[in-house]
Amino acid sequence: MRRLVGLPLLALVTCLALVSDAPAVVRKAVGWQAVWSAAFDNRSFGLADSVYVSSHTLVSSERALAVAPPLGRILILDPVTGHVLSTVPGEPRLGEVHELWVADEVLVVLREQPGRTGDEFEGVLTGYDLATGERLWGSRLAREAVVTRRAVAALTASDVQLLDARTGATRAVMPLPQGCTAAAAAADELVAVLELCANDRVHLAAVDPETGRPHWTRDLTYRRPQQWPPDDEADSRRNVGVATAADGTVLVHLNDTSFLYAPDGRQLPADLHAANWAYSTRSPIVTGAGVVAHTSIPYGGGAGHVQGIDPATGGTRWTREIPGLTSFIATGDLFVTEGENYPGLDFWPLNAYLLAIDAATGEASELPLPATYGATNLEGGVGGLVFVRTPTQDDDSRGVKNGTRITAYRLVRANRPPANPPGVAPAADWPDACGLLTDRDLSPLAPGYLASPHARTLAGRPLPKPAVCDWIPPTDKGDVVSVSVAWTASSTSEAQRLAAEETRYALDAVIKGRDGPDIVYYQLGHPAGNQYGALVSVGPVITKLVASTPETVRRLAPRLRDNLRTL
Repeated sequence: MRRLVGLPLLALVTCLALVSDAPAVVRKAVGWQAVWSAAFDNRSFGLADSVYVSSHTLVSSERALAVAPPLGRILILDPVTGHVLSTVPGEPRLGEVHELWVADEVLVVLREQPGRTGDEFEGVLTGYDLATGERLWGSRLAREAVVTRRAVAALTASDVQLLDARTGATRAVMPLPQGCTAAAAAADELVAVLELCANDRVHLAAVDPETGRPHWTRDLTYRRPQQWPPDDEADSRRNVGVATAADGTVLVHLNDTSFLYAPDGRQLPADLHAANWAYSTRSPIVTGAGVVAHTSIPYGGGAGHVQGIDPATGGTRWTREIPGLTSFIATGDLFVTEGENYPGLDFWPLNAYLLAIDAATGEASELPLPATYGATNLEGGVGGLVFVRTPTQDDDSRGVKNGTRITAYRLVRANRPPANPPGVAPAADWPDACGLLTDRDLSPLAPGYLASPHARTLAGRPLPKPAVCDWIPPTDKGDVVSVSVAWTASSTSEAQRLAAEETRYALDAVIKGRDGPDIVYYQLGHPAGNQYGALVSVGPVITKLVASTPETVRRLAPRLRDNLRTL
């Protein structure tokens, strides 16, 4: 009996050894899948159709997703399903919503105080129960605020007040020395306060948000930028700031010098790229999967950099250059930002791309969303989800006033990724832009136009045929004509949906025309003068035609449509 039992056990051990020696299967990112999508308009927030809303504010956490217009109700959504969990009543007498935060069980709102005078921002803080929407406390005056899991730091001209997020009670007060101003940032269990004083002395304190006692402090020196002639009245706070990651890592930026500190106060010897914080839309550091990501945009703009930093040693694990870096978020084990987009009169490509970076390895995957670039604002993320919002806009055909749509996406992985991302036609199916207008089409303008092709890449992969083509006139007085293959979808119906979305969100000045539903005329403002365009969609292909006169566009757009029909 013992031999009979031993043989299967030996076979099992051998099998386990073979499995352990086999290479691990790495699942590749293949696309973004919509988890839920919900639309909101004035009626959702209890506003009359006549109330104008320029934009909506959105903030996410593991517990809730809050969305608010400047005035009106605030909706608390389940971040996993998009269902409305509760509603915070509108309080217009307190002013317009300036910023939102979600603590453990509380929504904290900073509103701009109505009727204020002077250039300095004056706000009113209030706290609301996430589950019921009922007001818990208020109204506390503050110029700025930051929020941890259980506390609120309210900054005034004279002090930093630490409040209990649930009750609004004052836990501690940190007076500011005379002649000093303060900036602050919050992690889950830490508030970093940076004092900048008239003698250029800088004091950094990482404090317990519930007691105000410092975990650690540092004294720094601010060196004013060299300039001639000297400007004694220059704002000493310009390009000076403090930021935190959720784990308590602290970043201080003093003009052209950055300092990175571990949660325990150790200065990390990280070699950080120089950055201009004026270009940042969110905290320049985030954390995920045990890695701190530092984002930077150089002075004067240009391509940004993302560095994955070991929080224990300060060493750089990986670095990525990202053109057009703006929003940058951490969600699950990913860092996510917008993908590359070619600038110009019209951005290319038509669809939005999101770049997902594996926090641990730095491996990046740039994949398209099933939405146009003009209809996409990356707003936040949590638990592996990313939240995208459309611009706030009317839709008169549906009676929608100040409508916006929020969509949650999740990155999809597969053992064997398809050759082509979902929603995009194979690269070989993208037509040659220079073949979409012929000499015969252009000859009524002038004989002798010369075609100038321009190559494009999608997510780092070059298209085999030029996606953009400029036709140069034979004389300086002629009209330059440009055609771009903005997108080639996987189906005609998908192309029609995307063309309608582009028309609604990206074409500011649509001009009425009578050449059929597959041609939309529009006008583009430009510093050198107005340009005119046509969005031409036939089958799965969406193109844009641009010229400096509306007559040229109206003459050529039908010819472009007819040529697309022959493909």
